[in-house]
Amino acid sequence: MKPFKWNETKNKWLIDVRNVSFEEVEEAIKEKGMKVIPNPSKNFPRQKAYVIEIDSYMYLVPFVEDSE
Repeated sequence: MKPFKWNETKNKWLIDVRNVSFEEVEEAIKEKGMKVIPNPSKNFPRQKAYVIEIDSYMYLVPFVEDSE
């Protein structure tokens, strides 16, 4: 599995506003798995989205996969 990288400013915003963190997202992906779908927003054609569950709540987590 490729390493996860995220923006710490966005992570802090997620924690403050949505009460979820990228660390929780990473843990959910590693422990429970995920489904990958095309990003539903046509504004970001390079992005895909993980569909994951954290605490019985479903999240769409946009991401860009690089060559690393």
